Amino acid sequence: MTDEDRDADRTDPGNLTVDGDTVLRYEPETGAYRGTFDPDATPPSLLVPLVVSALREAPPETLPALHYSVDPASLDRICAPDTGAKAQFTYAGYRFSLDGAGVVCVADADE
Repeated sequence: MTDEDRDADRTDPGNLTVDGDTVLRYEPETGAYRGTFDPDATPPSLLVPLVVSALREAPPETLPALHYSVDPASLDRICAPDTGAKAQFTYAGYRFSLDGAGVVCVADADE
């Protein structure tokens, strides 16, 4: 994919299917993807690299280790169901916001 193709994708990115169950919808007014996930079925520490992998259309093993941005075990604890807590951090060039209710929001960190 060329840079021009990638830029074209960003202007009309549509929906992003991550793990077969999680669908993130693009919100043009915010420039972010937003959706819900089941933290019991897909822990946040697994979901985050899968989201970036889908956004970049690249295998997860080509991404930096998550622990360079956030402690994976702490992320899973913070975003456990019904905690009422929210985690916000940057990973691999994307800003993430996740919470215990299973809401995820991701945007390009440069925008």
